[in-house]
Amino acid sequence: MGQAPDSLRDSSNASNAPRLLDQVRATIRGKHYSRRSEKTYIHSIKRLIDFTDKRHPAKLAACRT
Repeated sequence: MGQAPDSLRDSSNASNAPRLLDQVRATIRGKHYSRRSEKTYIHSIKRLIDFTDKRHPAKLAACRT
């Protein structure tokens, strides 16, 4: 059988760019950090994302001191 027409293909992942946490995991593994360190970094990043209400970093105001 042939491939499905373009209109029937799943386009939910239109961008094939790696997601942020996948990039972090790849970098950590490339540096040969332990799995426990990877887990800790990922957890911290997820907490930061939740804390900022999932806003893009470019849209966050700069800290003023």
